[in-house]
Amino acid sequence: MGGQNPEYAATPVIPAAALTLAEMLVQGWALRTQCKKCGTVLKVHLPSAIAVLGAEAIPWGRTPPCQVVSDHRFPCEGRLTYLARTKPHTAWKPLHKVADRELAILRDNRIARVRHSRQGADD
Repeated sequence: MGGQNPEYAATPVIPAAALTLAEMLVQGWALRTQCKKCGTVLKVHLPSAIAVLGAEAIPWGRTPPCQVVSDHRFPCEGRLTYLARTKPHTAWKPLHKVADRELAILRDNRIARVRHSRQGADD
């Protein structure tokens, strides 16, 4: 009775759920950036980001420089933070840096899943 509708339960925004841009696209995540200095928020078009950065690019913990130019003279010197959500109308969550050890484990798990799925297809 007051519980969450299981048809609308959102996948948590965690690296284990979607590590790469390609995984985020396949799972229907929305991604945006926000500048810590000027506050500008921009939607990230995942297919375009994949075309530029590659399908295996990992946005977790990345903080690229802001590209906003104010008054056609003064570039913002801030850094962007990536934020994601897994379903519409849910909260945007920052994509914090993933520890190197956790990242290695997640990559190994992904490789094992791919091998396992390929073996199943060969049977």
